[in-house]
Amino acid sequence: MYWTISTSNKPDVLWQANATGRSNNLCIEFIESTDTAPKVNYQTILIDLAKWDEYWKQDACNFVPEVIEHFPKDCCQTESAYQSALAMHRKKIERWQKEVPKTGRVPAVCFETSLVNHRLKIKQGRHRIAYLRQIKLPVFAAAIPIDCIAALHCNQLHYHLSPSPHVGRSLSVMQTCPVTNQTGSFSQRTTKSAKIRPLIINGDSHETS
Repeated sequence: MYWTISTSNKPDVLWQANATGRSNNLCIEFIESTDTAPKVNYQTILIDLAKWDEYWKQDACNFVPEVIEHFPKDCCQTESAYQSALAMHRKKIERWQKEVPKTGRVPAVCFETSLVNHRLKIKQGRHRIAYLRQIKLPVFAAAIPIDCIAALHCNQLHYHLSPSPHVGRSLSVMQTCPVTNQTGSFSQRTTKSAKIRPLIINGDSHETS
């Protein structure tokens, strides 16, 4: 199955993903997040889902695993709380399983306005990522606060797309990448200034099994 990621002619659609090679062709439209905080500047970027999963799973109690039963029991204080957590995850994923085939749209995942323990963290949208993983879509759209974009790029989580002649205005950001010193605490290393651009592309394809 192939997913083709492209821009859209619709003014309210950021990117669209079209699946081919299956009995029922599927189109997913990524739209702006509805969960952003007021007075915070965001940039919406396409994230590589597989790379994000590797990063995200390090925060085990926040991570939504592909097999829900693999959610760690020690994230909950009681067996009852654990079963409730499993039920919650299933219910929220099922919502997207029902909603997306009807609407064809997925809002951008919204990230916290600052790093949490030096890491990017999702504010709203964990279960839409879990749904997109199920249908093997290689990307998701994310609303990243401007102050957190450097961490995104330092961890190489953005989805690599070919340059487009229609790229919008660029934003100059000084990347600061956390490095671990000998005592294990975090210090900061400033890398060269980077041009962070809206990731806009026509016709990138990605094959999934």
